[in-house]
Amino acid sequence: MKSSVTVITPSMPARTEMLNRALQSVNEQTVKPYEHLVSVDHWGWGNGAVARNRLAAAAETEWLAFLDDDDAWRPQHLSSMLNAGESADLVCSLIEWTGEGNAAIHDCDPSKLHTSNWFNPSAALVRRHVFLDVGGFPAPAPPMWDDWACWIRLVDAGARYACTHDPEAAAIYNWHETNISL
Repeated sequence: MKSSVTVITPSMPARTEMLNRALQSVNEQTVKPYEHLVSVDHWGWGNGAVARNRLAAAAETEWLAFLDDDDAWRPQHLSSMLNAGESADLVCSLIEWTGEGNAAIHDCDPSKLHTSNWFNPSAALVRRHVFLDVGGFPAPAPPMWDDWACWIRLVDAGARYACTHDPEAAAIYNWHETNISL
C-alpha cells in the first residue's frame, strides 16, 4: 500500500554513494511513499532549500517527508511519522547520530526552536499545503539555516506539532567532513 507521502531528496553530483544509501532506506520503508522526488544539483544552486521547494511544489500528496542524501531512515520511519501526524501538521522524529562530531540535541519542544535547531530535514514530516503556505525553506542565512527558519515559520504560523519518540522511526544523521551543520 502506498501512502500520501512524497519523499524529497536534494543531492549533489559527487554524493552518489550517499544518495544510494538514502534511496535504499526509502525502499525499505514498511509504508511506501506515493513518490520519491530527487534533485541532483547540477546547476550549482548550492543549497537544499531551492531543490526542496521546487520538488515540494511538484508533489501531489498531502505529506512531504524530507531526506537529505547523506542521511537514512529506519524501516518504520514513515509509518511512525504518519501515525504521529494524525492530528498534526509538522512531525519530528528522533535522530540517531553516526560518525564523529557532536551528538544531535533532541528536545521535542517546538517553543525551543526559537533558540536551538534540534532537528534536521531528514527528521521532518510536514503537510504540503502548510509548508507551501509559509513559503517553504527560505534561502539559508547562517547562523539560521533554511531548515531551522522553516520550522520556526511553521510553528509561528500555528502549525500543529507532534513528535514521535519511537526509536524504530529514527532518522539516521550521518556526520562526515563535508556536512554543513554540526
